[in-house]
Amino acid sequence: MYGYEIVQNISKVIEVNEGTIYPILRRLTKEGYFETYILESNEGPARKYYKITPEGIEIHISFRSYLQSVNFTLQIILGG
Repeated sequence: MYGYEIVQNISKVIEVNEGTIYPILRRLTKEGYFETYILESNEGPARKYYKITPEGIEIHISFRSYLQSVNFTLQIILGG
């Protein structure tokens, strides 16, 4: 996906603005979790697309597992 598309998808779930997401995308790219490439667009300027790397997939799986553990713990604490 390209940057604006990522922002739009995240905005469907939580309120967020572009100024928050783009620095995160840059950091994740710098850390090797995304690769980027530029493609020309028929609807305006060229777009930067982000593609998750194998390292990004690994950290995603690890972080998702961690969040599931946190959620489980919170459910126990809150009596849910």
